[in-house]
Amino acid sequence: MGKNMDVNTLEVLMFLSYNRDAWDVGSVQSIRRKMRN
Repeated sequence: MGKNMDVNTLEVLMFLSYNRDAWDVGSVQSIRRKMRN
């Protein structure tokens, strides 16, 4: 991981990696679509 990584990004990545059973690619895509609007 780079030194310039935002703390929030690191937190999200850690959450997703430890909670793999709580999400899938479809849910991530859905959230990204909602964030764009």
